[in-house]
Amino acid sequence: MKGFLIDTVYAAGPGRVEQVYNAIRSEVVYPLIALGFGFALIYFLYNGWMYIRNVDGKDKKKYQDGLLYGILGLSIMSAAVGLVSVIQSTINSIAR
Repeated sequence: MKGFLIDTVYAAGPGRVEQVYNAIRSEVVYPLIALGFGFALIYFLYNGWMYIRNVDGKDKKKYQDGLLYGILGLSIMSAAVGLVSVIQSTINSIAR
């Protein structure tokens, strides 16, 4: 049973691997990355807004950390896009 899906896809021919990957990428991976970008951006903007509004300094450290985590989340989502691109080029080079 080990490698069943991969063996099945390779048995269908090299073009099929690319089709399956493209379908998974466009229907699952990119929407999840877009959702992650959206959450990270909203989190970043919310903490930035609260940091600016909090003039008395009571919770400034909390919102500073939130800004940092928002930037970290945006960076991770950017890296995910790059990783998908690397995987795509690897599959393209193997399939040809």
